[in-house]
Amino acid sequence: MAECGYAGLRIPLVAERVGKTQGAVYGRFVDKQALALAAVESIRDQVFFPRMAKTVDLSDPPLARLATVSATTAAIASEHPAGQRMMARLATELAGQDTPVALAVRGLFEQFAAAIRLLLEEAAERGDLGDVLGDPADLDSVACALLGLQIGFATMANLFGERTSY
Repeated sequence: MAECGYAGLRIPLVAERVGKTQGAVYGRFVDKQALALAAVESIRDQVFFPRMAKTVDLSDPPLARLATVSATTAAIASEHPAGQRMMARLATELAGQDTPVALAVRGLFEQFAAAIRLLLEEAAERGDLGDVLGDPADLDSVACALLGLQIGFATMANLFGERTSY
């Protein structure tokens, strides 16, 4: 899916790539939607969430935790470039759809944005943001913007691997 997207996902190609028969793949995944959903859930549950849980120190101030979340997300994208490309591609390709795969991808991004928003709220309550935000309602927009920047930087790091400064 990192290469072909959801629309280009074909069970025969997957079977060939993993060295299995089509029957073996269909025995595990009833269709490409089930395969795609399993891939998204695997990245979420086996890579993203465990890594985040290990790296965020709850005793750190909220902006330090936000920086750790950003650095960890960049590290995950660097270590799993195909997974990062797949998630970014699915998010774009399936935007506005309500299929199980689209909902799983959107749900992950929504959870990430909510976590960023909570850190920003905590930072605002502590006075760490000063008067940067005029209206607390702006936190949703800022959280979404930060998420977009994070995804953009991860994508750029994967496209231009020689650039380590991302």
